Amino acid sequence: MRACHVPPFLRRANGTVERLAAASGPPLGLMEDAVYTCAAAELRAGDELLIVTNDITEAMNPAR
Repeated sequence: MRACHVPPFLRRANGTVERLAAASGPPLGLMEDAVYTCAAAELRAGDELLIVTNDITEAMNPAR
């Protein structure tokens, strides 16, 4: 579940990259009766997962 965050990237040990965009939903705690979808991905030895929050994509330097 991403709760409106940027979908994570999965870099396989062989160098291929996948975007894990299947599960999503509204931000956690926003609506009491929110429904979320779930998904799964198998991680193997050597795989790398990059997860960021929207704070990263919305960050600004002092000059904006």
